[in-house]
Parts: sequence; structure tokens; C-alpha cells
Amino acid sequence: MDIAAAATPMRLLSVNRSAATRQVLVLAAAVTAGLAVCGHVVVGLLQQVLPWTPEEALLLGVGGLGGSAAYRSHSRRGGND
Repeated sequence: MDIAAAATPMRLLSVNRSAATRQVLVLAAAVTAGLAVCGHVVVGLLQQVLPWTPEEALLLGVGGLGGSAAYRSHSRRGGND
């Protein structure tokens, strides 16, 4: 960030905003790429240990989504039991 280019407070905010935007875009791209690579590796390892068919994977995914939705709904109501 070039503070010397900011002669006024408004210009300083503008320079800061553009620097933050660039950092967020680079970080988002890096995190996305990292998650994609790690996910690919984990799926490859799990396919060797647990050879799921697409139908079984879909069933597990739907069950997981249903369970997480039920948990979310229960925790929103403030239920502790």
C-alpha cells in the first residue's frame, strides 16, 4: 500500500480499499485452489479404502444434508435436549 500517494483522508481510504480488495481476491483464489486440491486427494484416498458407487455416495450425501438440516433446525429453536 502506497501511503505517500494518499494526500487526503479520502484518498487514503480509497487506496486502502483497493489494497484490501486485491488481497481478498488473491486469498479467495488461493483458498479455492487449496480446497480443490485437498478435496481431490482426500476423495482419491477414500476411493481406495471405501469403493462407493455413485448411488451409495448420493444416498450418503442426502442423509448428511438431512442430518445437518435437522441439527440446524433444532439448534435454532434453542433446544438443548
